[in-house]
Amino acid sequence: VCAVCGSKTQTKTIWGRAECSNNGLLSTPLYKGYIMSNEYTQNRGQYVCVDEERMVHHRSRFNNDGGNKWYTVEAQCGALPCGPYVEDRELACAVCRVNDEHAKKANSVYTRWGSRECDDRRYPANKIYEGYLAGSYYTSSGGGYNNVCLHEKPTWNEFNDRDQNGARMYGTEYQNTGSLDKNHNRDA
Repeated sequence: VCAVCGSKTQTKTIWGRAECSNNGLLSTPLYKGYIMSNEYTQNRGQYVCVDEERMVHHRSRFNNDGGNKWYTVEAQCGALPCGPYVEDRELACAVCRVNDEHAKKANSVYTRWGSRECDDRRYPANKIYEGYLAGSYYTSSGGGYNNVCLHEKPTWNEFNDRDQNGARMYGTEYQNTGSLDKNHNRDA
């Protein structure tokens, strides 16, 4: 099931956290859940934040009908640092909105890839959080096709630290192409 919703203030998915606290102006929770995507050997889908209830529609059957398949996403350490993240632990997410009293301060929400700062001196911006660039393994056919900015201080829903052979998420590395080379094999 799914629901398309509206909010009178800006919303953002906080990847890697099961709560909205410590996210600047985005501190009102709309829902929490699990990052889900296609299994790592299937064709790539999209990383999405699915409500922790994972409800089914009223005509749902206990039958494999050949539809798209979503799996919980597990952290894979390496370019994604173990320490804050745990190998094979299911990753949480939360959809948060700007508090009403701060509505005029947050007209737009965006991700600035490759930087720890939002303010570039010409245009002021409020930082919501910083984190680690993550996505699918570069040779995997499955998982998510989109990159996410995982929060630097993860929190968890219910989890199982064993490999479930579902979807997986890895850190991201910069690669040199022969022009504008910088930080080859360094973690983004």
